Amino acid sequence: LIKEKENIKLLLDKIKETEQEERKIENIKLEIENIKQNNYNYKRKIEELNKRISHTKESEDYKKQNILVKNKENKQEALNKIKIEIKELLDKKYLEKYYHNEQNQKNRKISYSYIEDPISALISDENLDILNILNEIEIKINTNKISLKYPSKILDKINIAKESLSINKSKILQLNEEISSLDKELSENKTSLNDFIIESSRIENKIEDNEKMLSYLNKKHEKIELLISELKSSLAQEVLK
Repeated sequence: LIKEKENIKLLLDKIKETEQEERKIENIKLEIENIKQNNYNYKRKIEELNKRISHTKESEDYKKQNILVKNKENKQEALNKIKIEIKELLDKKYLEKYYHNEQNQKNRKISYSYIEDPISALISDENLDILNILNEIEIKINTNKISLKYPSKILDKINIAKESLSINKSKILQLNEEISSLDKELSENKTSLNDFIIESSRIENKIEDNEKMLSYLNKKHEKIELLISELKSSLAQEVLK
């Protein structure tokens, strides 16, 4: 009798466990269906966004924006070339030697500003005081008051700098103004293209995350199905005893 009661309890426990696992299966199936539906909706949304992206790229606003961007890139490139040329001409080697040997505090301050940031210094140098300093440096090199490894090369740089700084300063100011104007136009003619692309990318990431979850749930489903099959097989054997 005790043995029979134990068998009945064992059967009831296995039946209960089987029912619990079957409920898990149903919940997993519902979760899988929800994720699949969400991914379907996400893909529809991406299709809609792709249509908007294509439509935006064909619009006059987008074409105008592209022209403005290209113009800005060209002007930025021209500005960068001028900045590189100025930095090469205003060589730190001779400016630093001048700074350390100069007694005049105003000239020291000006030369130091060109050592630290030659472009900002040039823009701020309203009277182009740097030209007087370059003349002084030239004299000091020629009279050996400033000693340099390749004085002739430095003197060539100084002469070119004296001839070009005024023109290059005007070019920098003009290009800065033109770039600022283009930035203003770009902000006024901004299209929604970037917003559409960002949203599409965000949704694609969600789809990818959902696909990973689906893979996990399918594997979990298979494991539970296997467990249920084993439980039912064990139940059948118990009943036949």
